[in-house]
Amino acid sequence: MRPATLLRAAHARQPMIHFLGKRSHETGPHTPKPHPQAPKEIAESFQSFLAKLQSSSGGTAAAPSSTPKNQSSSGAAKGPGKPVDYEVFYEAPSRLWKTKPLEEFEMEAIMSGGATNVSA
Repeated sequence: MRPATLLRAAHARQPMIHFLGKRSHETGPHTPKPHPQAPKEIAESFQSFLAKLQSSSGGTAAAPSSTPKNQSSSGAAKGPGKPVDYEVFYEAPSRLWKTKPLEEFEMEAIMSGGATNVSA
C-alpha cells in the first residue's frame, strides 16, 4: 500500500465549519416596531400607524383574511362601498374568480413568448 493512503485513512475528516451551539428562539408573540433603518419621520409616526391599524381591523391585526364579525358566512355584502372578506375564494361572486376562456391569439402570444405579437 501507499503511505499517503494509509495516512489519509488513519486521519478522520474534520469539517471546516464550526457550530456555536444550540440556538434560542423567541417563543412569545412578535411586538410590532419600525424597521431599524426606517426614516425618522416613519419611526416617529409608527405608534399612530399601529393605532389606526388596530382600530380599522376591530382591535386585532391577527387574521385579516377571516370573516368579519358582522358578516354572515354566506358571503353577503355588508353594504355599498364596504369591502368584504371571504373565507374561501368560491364564496365570492363568480365574476371575481372565474376566468374567461382564452382567445386563439392570446394562446399564440403565450406559446411564442409574446415576442411575435408586438403592436407598433
